[in-house]
Amino acid sequence: MANITEVDYEKMPGQAATIRTEGNSLKDNLNGLFTEAKNMHENRYGLRYNSLITELNSMIPVVDDILKLVIDEIPVALETVARNYALADGATPNTVNEKEMPSMESIETTVDVGMRFISTSVSANKDTIETKIQNALENLSAIESEYSNVVWDSESATAFSEKFSSLKSSIEIALNSVKTNLSKLMVAAEEDISNAEQNNTVQ
Repeated sequence: MANITEVDYEKMPGQAATIRTEGNSLKDNLNGLFTEAKNMHENRYGLRYNSLITELNSMIPVVDDILKLVIDEIPVALETVARNYALADGATPNTVNEKEMPSMESIETTVDVGMRFISTSVSANKDTIETKIQNALENLSAIESEYSNVVWDSESATAFSEKFSSLKSSIEIALNSVKTNLSKLMVAAEEDISNAEQNNTVQ
């Protein structure tokens, strides 16, 4: 059990609120990423589009885990520790705000006939997706930075830190992979269109 001198319980509710706020922002950016990828179907479809959607859907279990961790588990743990120490110290206890996290919804892959690629519109979709990815990565860094400032020496604190680091690494790899593959898919799609136009040219 941690010694009370190793816990700054007065700061914990504020730190919990900051982590939860960044967590909600992370959720919004990831939801925005999935929504924009879904909207891309209006301008782009075919096997290459479906491969992007499959990659995004494969992220959902890890996304659900980290959102639960940073919106619910870590903030609630900090608020609970702060409350317990405040009660022991005769101070006014803070509120513990438990949250119930809904799961991310997967994007349905489609069985379309043929291929569609509207270059200007797809480029706009790509730019939005890349912005959402960058914002999500910044959210993860902000959460990591805030949690590193928490003064709480215990096995639970270490376990939360290790779990977050593992999930953060997994999501960063997945998001950067999506960003890289999105660019590759754009180039490949343009090549597909170019090749099709050449093959369709009447001599």
